[in-house]
Amino acid sequence: MAASLHGDQPAELRQTALAPADSLQRIELLDGNHARLMAHEPQVVDPVEVAFDDAGRMWVIEMRDYPFAIGEQPRGQIVVLSDTDGDGEYESSQVFADHLDMPTGLALWREGVVATVAGQLVYLTDSDGDGRADHTQVWLEGFSKGNEQLRANHPRLGPDGWWYIACGLRGGAVQLGPEFRGEAPAAPLDIGSRDVRFHLATKTIELVTGPAQFGLTFDGLGQRIFCSNRNPATQVMFEQADLVGNPLAGLAPSIVDVVPAGDSSRVYPLVNAWVTSHLHSGQFTAACGVFARGVDDGRTDIFTCEPTGSLVHRQRSKRVGARLVPDAEQQVPEGREWLASRDAWFRPVNVTVAPDGSMVIVDMHRAVIEHPDWVPEELKQRPDERWGDQAGRIVSVGPRAQLSDVWRDLRDRPLRARDDAELVELIGSDNPWLRQTSQRLMLQRAATEGESPERAALVSNTNLDALQQLVADRSLTPDARCAALRLAVLLAASPMSKAVATAGTIAPSASNHSPIAMAPLLAADFAQSGQCELAMVALRLSRQFPHVLSVNPDELMDLASRSTEGGVRFEAWLCLGAQLEGGAWHAEQGHLDQVAHAWAQDGDPYLLMAAASGLRDQPEALLQSWLSALTPETQLPEAASAQVSQIARGLMAATLRKAQASQASGSTDTAESLKPLVEQIEQLLSESGLAESLSGNGAAPLAALECLQPLVKQSKLRTLVELSTWKQLARLVENDSLPLQLRVAATALLADSPLSDTPQRLAQMVAHATDPELTGPLLQAWCAVGGDAPNAVLLERLASASPQLQRVLLPLIAASGKRLEGLAQQLDSGQLAPGQFGVAELTKLVDRASGETKTKLQQQLSRISNSNRAQVVEQYKPCLEIEPDVPRGAELFRKHCASCHRVGDIGVDVGPNISDSRTKKPLELLTAILDPNLAIDNNFFRFVVLTEDGRVVEGIIAEETADALVIRGQDDRRELIRREDIATMKATGVSLMPEGLEAQIDPQAMADLIGFIKGWRYMDGSIPVN
Repeated sequence: MAASLHGDQPAELRQTALAPADSLQRIELLDGNHARLMAHEPQVVDPVEVAFDDAGRMWVIEMRDYPFAIGEQPRGQIVVLSDTDGDGEYESSQVFADHLDMPTGLALWREGVVATVAGQLVYLTDSDGDGRADHTQVWLEGFSKGNEQLRANHPRLGPDGWWYIACGLRGGAVQLGPEFRGEAPAAPLDIGSRDVRFHLATKTIELVTGPAQFGLTFDGLGQRIFCSNRNPATQVMFEQADLVGNPLAGLAPSIVDVVPAGDSSRVYPLVNAWVTSHLHSGQFTAACGVFARGVDDGRTDIFTCEPTGSLVHRQRSKRVGARLVPDAEQQVPEGREWLASRDAWFRPVNVTVAPDGSMVIVDMHRAVIEHPDWVPEELKQRPDERWGDQAGRIVSVGPRAQLSDVWRDLRDRPLRARDDAELVELIGSDNPWLRQTSQRLMLQRAATEGESPERAALVSNTNLDALQQLVADRSLTPDARCAALRLAVLLAASPMSKAVATAGTIAPSASNHSPIAMAPLLAADFAQSGQCELAMVALRLSRQFPHVLSVNPDELMDLASRSTEGGVRFEAWLCLGAQLEGGAWHAEQGHLDQVAHAWAQDGDPYLLMAAASGLRDQPEALLQSWLSALTPETQLPEAASAQVSQIARGLMAATLRKAQASQASGSTDTAESLKPLVEQIEQLLSESGLAESLSGNGAAPLAALECLQPLVKQSKLRTLVELSTWKQLARLVENDSLPLQLRVAATALLADSPLSDTPQRLAQMVAHATDPELTGPLLQAWCAVGGDAPNAVLLERLASASPQLQRVLLPLIAASGKRLEGLAQQLDSGQLAPGQFGVAELTKLVDRASGETKTKLQQQLSRISNSNRAQVVEQYKPCLEIEPDVPRGAELFRKHCASCHRVGDIGVDVGPNISDSRTKKPLELLTAILDPNLAIDNNFFRFVVLTEDGRVVEGIIAEETADALVIRGQDDRRELIRREDIATMKATGVSLMPEGLEAQIDPQAMADLIGFIKGWRYMDGSIPVN
């Protein structure tokens, strides 16, 4: 039941917590740091987040019911801790709000607290001054109230003035609270796999890129970072607005790991932790509470908690282009952590910064942190689950052992008692807490109503002057200067500033203040002087506040195409996309050529996606430049080669949509407008000389072939392709000296060939095909043009098909009533066995069949299916006593599991990671295999999408925007589907992993499979095992 990271040492078992001082002594830190106990039980119990107000008091969210409620009333609380004697330990505690249902996060605002509680975002205030909340205003509601670990959390006032909420992986349908809805409330927004932001002043809700599990932070440039169990820090590269209408949406994920994730992650715990649902084998398994903090030299420290390992990991990151990446020269020494404890009850779940600049660790402090939903049945009622229900610790870590004077200063004179000039000065501090708290107070003041326009104008001008001086002060840290620039824009965008401008007292567009009306020029100045962080922030602010910051297209285009800083180019393209919609500008050919050639050199998909966002109204111009960068001799980097197909199809599809929209409006003829582009594509294909040889790595002809795919699907446009090109395609497929990827792309085009001999030639190709990677596409093309001719061949091939080919054949058979009838007959006669396909695939065939064929297939399905999954597990339990053949288990894994799971170098990571299963009990694995829906994370629910052209796409939703989905299916196939192309979409509510594997695996094979999953690490014999 327990597993140790050090096999010769037993796990430590205690029913009570160590004394706070004793536990503190077990913490090991990097040299130069000191740990100090700030608070402990009974003043604080089960804390999950803290925030410090401007007087230095500590506000704490307590999730006292975790892991699940056991009483009639919820026990969650918000408490306010005070250090009354100034010794650094918070010995006084007052309950601000109680009886809260699993509260998960808080932030301070005005005189109250913004909190995430029971599916709501609420604002709690104390109107009578007794220290207890007596009014609750619901800002948002409709977040999922499912698993306690996966609820909405971490409300954060973002750098753009919006409130951001991590939605906890369970989504929901979010809407405004009752006070804000009005007489005609908008329909709730389906969160899906995204997160949420909310603008308090305008009462606007928007979906943003996600999903975050438990942790949300912003770096010094205002870029959002979140985390999930296996992903310790994930940076948002594109927000939803950047992806809507973007022809290259989905080319690369809109989020990217900043810290190595999953199997690539490394942590070094000092404890021998109890293991239930995860293996603590030196990897992140419960990452949470991520926090980003700038370093003086412009780098960023990323802190992430790993409560199962009783540690806090720190990675120092640097910026490469727009991305944060590990700085190899400034990492924590190998084998150590920034903070690790030898107390197994030390459970860090959140990180923040204190008023004195030290780091604050929120320690939930309990024996077991895993939620019972994710453990096997026999461990769901384990007694140690509640050990620690009355414990909780808050620890400060910093370079100094003695208390800073900041604490005394705040008690004597809270920040709210200070005037604007003092607060603005603190924006230049190297202490992030002072900057953030001062900014919050300034924004609260800016939103105050009742001040005269003349007074507000004077204050506004004075503050902007002071902030401009901070921006120009190179002695300050980059984060401080960026904060000053942001605050200047936020103040200019505040309701009071708008009212002042309307009254004519101040005209922002004519102001001399640098943040106003000249962000692109400001960004250019910063970029030219090597201050790329400020340039990126200026551009980001320009697209976030278009009503405050004017945009100069020429300046933006120059930055987007010619800046030497990749991050500046990235932000400039996004700025163009955000502010210059509707054809308000036209890109010059030279600018487009530069971005295309830059991609051809480094293969960076993110810069090209950003450019596509800026050029969403001019996809044909970007496509032509991109094709021009691909000469037949072009040698692309490996990363770029893998992107060619999606770029070509995405840009061509967008070009077609634009041409068709133009024809519908009566301005141009679609076919005529596309002729020059088609000629360019055919010329590129012809120059490649594919019939004889191939120069380069085939990127140019592949791009040409993939560009033709969306075009030839439309019969009216198919005639634009010359007959000589169609003839060349058939010769290309038959040329086995060419790369497989080219032959597959050409094969797909033959499905729409107008040549009369195409069905016969495809039949011959199928008969002579030896490469299994080509056989499937050939069969698909033949079925599209061959009528009933392929039917017998499909059924014949099915008898001996590999799992990969079977996944091609079955949908083709399901698409025809005659083929389904033939399949049913072969099953009835015993030529084929139902167990060959499995329950899931046979169920799909039943769904597509009708009449007598459907009845026959249902009878075959009943032979191999058993809806009582517990009974199936019980029947297979004896296999756990069988000696496994591990190498045979590897082959079984490759056949039945590798299309969705990865173990070692076999398979792909589509479903949950199962490579860390050494210490999972064999019965756990047996249950997971035979009853996959018993404990399923809904991130892995299978969706079935029927497209308008009749295709069925199945998989999990990897990403989604307002106008598109990315479906990730078996074999790690990613497919972007525009919502307008979806006929129906259904969430099955079941796992991507099918039930009924017992129909294909006997007990010996099951023993072999489990033996491989548990013992794959030892197959090479390099590690002696008993």
